[in-house]
Amino acid sequence: MRPSLTQQTNRKNTVVIYTSDHGEMATENGMWWNSNFYQGSVTVPLIIACPERFKPAQRRKEVVSLFDVGPTMVELGQAGPWPTAVGKSLSPLLTGRSTTWEKEAFSE
Repeated sequence: MRPSLTQQTNRKNTVVIYTSDHGEMATENGMWWNSNFYQGSVTVPLIIACPERFKPAQRRKEVVSLFDVGPTMVELGQAGPWPTAVGKSLSPLLTGRSTTWEKEAFSE
């Protein structure tokens, strides 16, 4: 059965973003909390999926921040740039466009 025009449009326009606010250490170094700057505490999952728009199963090496999620959603929703955002849109990374990218992120 062929998908309806509405289903086709939704498939192209629905972007799923999965992330978390912080890591939990999960007993790494015997810890279960996030009040340190070990890798297990400061790195979080970030999965962005829309197979109709982005190449699936990419694994990027760029350092990104949760600050980048908001500007990404605004741009993907075609709402224009977010002029006062601290982060920057991940759209170039998702679509394979050429871009320069910072190699660090700060946490406190």
